Amino acid sequence: MQLQQRITAWLENTFLITQNDQITLNVSYVNATFNEFTYTDAWAGYQDYSDTVMPNAPKWSGTLGYTRYWIFSSGAQLSFEASSKLTQEYYVTFEKYRVDSLQPAYHKTDAYLTYNGADGKWRVSKWIKNIENEAVITYRSPSGLGLAEPRTYGVTFSTKF
Repeated sequence: MQLQQRITAWLENTFLITQNDQITLNVSYVNATFNEFTYTDAWAGYQDYSDTVMPNAPKWSGTLGYTRYWIFSSGAQLSFEASSKLTQEYYVTFEKYRVDSLQPAYHKTDAYLTYNGADGKWRVSKWIKNIENEAVITYRSPSGLGLAEPRTYGVTFSTKF
């Protein structure tokens, strides 16, 4: 088995649109293929995966984020952050004949509201991840498949000593 990585490009930028507002953008392009790869599967028999796209390698993906900061006269700070990841469809295994090996294109959004105490020694965050509750396949094996976390939300309190 050999990997031939033809093109990989990554662009990441943060734009400060006001003193308290910023936009983050990153875009990734990957073209990764197996040069020579054959495999014998118990169900499908001999398979030649030469010159096929590697698993978990979406050709295009990107993230768009927005953050807003509020700084109070006490020195405390409140911030709101939201980001959405967009990913083109990709296979989660090299066995592309399996119906459930294709992860369709998806977008997943996370958001955070964080309050930092004036002394900088503590903070509390309220967050929600995967707002769309999108089912994302992370891997496929003969015994089943794995899914990324569904919509989750919570509160985190942290302190510094």
